Amino acid sequence: MNISSMSGAELFTTLTGKAPVKPILDVVKEANASKSVTKLDGSAAAGNTGASNRDVFVRSSKEIDPETDSFERLMQYDNELKLRISAGITKEQLATHFGDMAKRLDEAYAQGKFTESEYNELNAGLMESFDNAITKCERRAASCEVIKENMRARQAGLAAGTSRPRSKTNIEKILEGMGVYGKDANELTEEEAMQLRDLLDAMEKAEKDRKEKEEKEEKSSVNSAGKDNSEDEDFLARLKEVTDELDRQVTDFASKYCRTDRAAMRNMLDIVRKGGELPGGRDKTYGGARHETWFTDGYVSKPYL
Repeated sequence: MNISSMSGAELFTTLTGKAPVKPILDVVKEANASKSVTKLDGSAAAGNTGASNRDVFVRSSKEIDPETDSFERLMQYDNELKLRISAGITKEQLATHFGDMAKRLDEAYAQGKFTESEYNELNAGLMESFDNAITKCERRAASCEVIKENMRARQAGLAAGTSRPRSKTNIEKILEGMGVYGKDANELTEEEAMQLRDLLDAMEKAEKDRKEKEEKEEKSSVNSAGKDNSEDEDFLARLKEVTDELDRQVTDFASKYCRTDRAAMRNMLDIVRKGGELPGGRDKTYGGARHETWFTDGYVSKPYL
């Protein structure tokens, strides 16, 4: 069931004030499935000799019509918000982003663009999406600290001259599984650490999609492909083990130090919804130490070393 009688593109623009962009994960899946030179709008680029084995993405929002089966799915076409959260965003910046959407929703409803039922469903979806975004910000902040703690543990072991333990730290497992090894903690920026985690997630999802496709197309080639399939399964198993353990650490950390007051966040959203402003809410810079604003209970972010 669609959440609005509007087209997906019209609804997205009404709520966000901008054109939709195809979700990054959708682009990766399409490129992985086609194994061809692909544009973001879905058309094939011809005449690009020497690049037939590379996926080429052209940023474009032309003729993109977002799916409207849920508000959360609609918001996946806002890659800008995803990138801001990944980089680091404050509570005020997040509340302003969703408060602006809520204000546009109210204005559109007052103009008769939505039925009461559509308005109620969209408003409920917006608030749920806001809550999910808060959780993502908390986990982003927690991930930074967990990765730094793992890196500090690795550096401490190396400085002590101890042999590499059988139970490697999570970051060591990630680097080893990806074939990247030897970078010291003081060489790794927070942005690089987060990109490493995002890349790992994308690799795992893309690899699963690729394997599912190959299993359907190559059932008759099990014997000849047995060795490669076994290696793929071992690699995926290692990736899953690493991400599961890292997720557990992040969840534990967030539950202790990122307990955001949801009621206070909703009040901040309502201030913007009613035309007010939040200090720093429209700051267009992201990253740096902004993720630290999500810590509670006196936790102080520590450096890598």
